Amino acid sequence: KPAGGGWMPSRDYLTGRCAEWKCALRTLTDLGQPEALRYLAGGDKLAVMASLFDNLPCTVYQALSLGIPFLAARTGGTPELIDEADREHVLFEYSAEALGNALRNAMEHGGWIAKPSVPQDDSRRSFMEMHAHWRTFLPAREDVLKPPASVAAIIDHRAGARLDLTLQSLASCPSVHRFVILNRSGE
Repeated sequence: KPAGGGWMPSRDYLTGRCAEWKCALRTLTDLGQPEALRYLAGGDKLAVMASLFDNLPCTVYQALSLGIPFLAARTGGTPELIDEADREHVLFEYSAEALGNALRNAMEHGGWIAKPSVPQDDSRRSFMEMHAHWRTFLPAREDVLKPPASVAAIIDHRAGARLDLTLQSLASCPSVHRFVILNRSGE
């Protein structure tokens, strides 16, 4: 999607920067997620995920699942999704120079279809197994019945909220020994 703000709208910036490129720029800004994935899976495309912050990069996960060639910044949770042997082919350090080098390499040698670090079938099987045996993850019944030694409650009170109901509820809990009320409204 085109971005505004900053010192120049993204579409204007890209148009100016690619004026001397040997390949044409085409922007597609009206695609939803399913349409964008179909477009990328259509061959002769390279997805580029240059995000600085992404702890669970769904775009990378989708490219791995669909066999879409891609490049991604070596940030957040991205590297751990990719098979170790493929990381050097699809990851770049988060810098303009590293991205440029990775793009040049992909244009000269073609994009790389990476494998996931854990095959999707293995993840699905593990997930199903966990759900099939969910009771084994519960604490022992005697541990559940023991009240906690003490509980501290922090209440973010906002103007108009029923603080009296919250305090009544806390008063009925014998394990609550302290509570802090954050009063942002000055009431």
